[in-house]
Amino acid sequence: MNDLPPGWAWAALGEIAETKLGKMLDRGKPHGLEQVPYLRNVNVQWGCIDLHDVLTMEMSCDEQRRFEIRPGDLLVCEGGEIGRCAIWPGTSGFMAFQKALHRIRPLGDIDARYIRWALEYMALSGMLLPYATGSTIKHLPQVQLRRLPMRVPPISEQRRIVDTLEDHISLLEAGDALLRVAGQRLRALWQSVLDAAHRGVLVAKRESGQSWRSMAAGDIGQVQGGIQKQPRRRPAANPFPFLRVANVTRAGLNLSEVHEIELFDGEPDRYLLKAGDLLVVEGNGSADQIGRAAMWHGDITRARTRIT
Repeated sequence: MNDLPPGWAWAALGEIAETKLGKMLDRGKPHGLEQVPYLRNVNVQWGCIDLHDVLTMEMSCDEQRRFEIRPGDLLVCEGGEIGRCAIWPGTSGFMAFQKALHRIRPLGDIDARYIRWALEYMALSGMLLPYATGSTIKHLPQVQLRRLPMRVPPISEQRRIVDTLEDHISLLEAGDALLRVAGQRLRALWQSVLDAAHRGVLVAKRESGQSWRSMAAGDIGQVQGGIQKQPRRRPAANPFPFLRVANVTRAGLNLSEVHEIELFDGEPDRYLLKAGDLLVVEGNGSADQIGRAAMWHGDITRARTRIT
């Protein structure tokens, strides 16, 4: 292993934390014991506990003591997306955990948040795979979990690392939220432009910047219809790729399936698409789809349009 900074040390996870698998479900007849809530694999997501669907099962008093979750316990998925983990924040009542989860309780000067982020890093980087079993559905047995090598800094350094990491992640999440809002506004604005193009009227700003005016689409750009598909245009001696109504979607151009059409003398230059051209659906049998539009960016050479 590589050298560590002064004060750091390597340790197996089982040396710095107590680990335990949850209670196995009993599918047999009820025994008349107390029904208690418990967490499953599905309840544990990255960094949070989902309490929307919490089930109950029978547990004796002794089992409740052994499988209780306390605030600050780290819960780790044993199967499926191995390593997925979250810290239990605690509730006003009792909570247990099922065998599909590991419970980790740090020992001594170990911050549960540090282990939580270390496990997420190991899961996303593939470092957990050598410790997993199963070919299709992966599992992380407790004996393997306890063997995981951990870089352990002093407790003050653990907290500094976690605080800095969570601060950066909160900024990223805030930026992501702003991007989603900006994307929604951009799509709404773009749709209004497309609707105006459908009506044949666009709004243009005067050079002075003091006012706006309505103009016909034909006054601010060249409007041209595409090629009418006919039997004589089956690809033969002079085939060209061309775009159909199906290629034009609200989300942009879908070029997963581009057909070819036969062009004749003089037509290639006439129907050539250029980057920046706006393609507008003239009709496809559905009124709400008329005017659907997307911009051509020159993704395919020699592409032409046609009317359907």
